[in-house]
Amino acid sequence: MLEMMSMLANGGHDALSFLPVFGCAAFGGLIGLLFLIFWIWMLVDCCTKQFKNNDKVIWILVIIFAGGIGALIYFLVGRNTAIEER
Repeated sequence: MLEMMSMLANGGHDALSFLPVFGCAAFGGLIGLLFLIFWIWMLVDCCTKQFKNNDKVIWILVIIFAGGIGALIYFLVGRNTAIEER
């Protein structure tokens, strides 16, 4: 709290005052990048597996339109419903 008040008293122009904001932005960007990689991985996985009936189309639509949550649902449920190749 004292650091924040000191920074405000100095006009917020301390040399390292941007580091907390930059760290949060970098962390958020890293998490976003990991979700994007996971989403692409699940989409490719779904496209390359064999499913019964029209399940593949449904799973692809779920992954595309539900984003990261759809990819997570496919990872937890959909991968188990794919037909195993021998």
